[in-house]
Amino acid sequence: MEDLQLSEGASTQAEEQASSTELSPRSKKLQIMQQAFEMKEQGNALYKEGDYKRALAKYARVQCYTNAILPSSDQQVSMFTQMSKKMQQMNTDKDETQTLQELLATTYLNMAQCFFQTGQYQKSVEKATLSLGIKREQPKALFRRAQANTQRKDYEGAAQDLEEALVLLTNAGQGECEMAKTVRAELEQVRAKGKEYDKAVQKKMGGFLTRE
Repeated sequence: MEDLQLSEGASTQAEEQASSTELSPRSKKLQIMQQAFEMKEQGNALYKEGDYKRALAKYARVQCYTNAILPSSDQQVSMFTQMSKKMQQMNTDKDETQTLQELLATTYLNMAQCFFQTGQYQKSVEKATLSLGIKREQPKALFRRAQANTQRKDYEGAAQDLEEALVLLTNAGQGECEMAKTVRAELEQVRAKGKEYDKAVQKKMGGFLTRE
């Protein structure tokens, strides 16, 4: 399954709603925000049904609607520090901006899990990274990226994410919670797999060096 792009129809629909003259700027903004959250909930329902392709399509619409108000999240703008003309025209306040940024962070994380479930581990890593770019202190996002990197045999990257997740959980007073225990167990497995992988690579390289 290829990475889903925003459909032309979805993009056009959001743009038309953002530029409609029938509603006030605030009404347009609230309408778009409502539709973004509705798309996320529909995507979540499809994910629970195991329909990952359609779930991804719904999550892509969340991006479409939020980007009609916010600057493109793919540009990794700093929260609250750079406001686009579209945001200024719609008078989006900081609380609304934070709400939409958190929605995007969650949506990217959900997309990462969809790609993981379909065996597209590189795309899973990319979406988890986008989520972390919006909101860094997410143990769950770090854990999911680590899982995807483990499948890619990037054990070093996976271990780094798991270690960071443990630090975040510990600093939040959750060092002994169930998630922390899961992260520790995963970290032990990743380190063991990493050592085995390194040995296998060294053995293989040694074989090449001894060949005439």
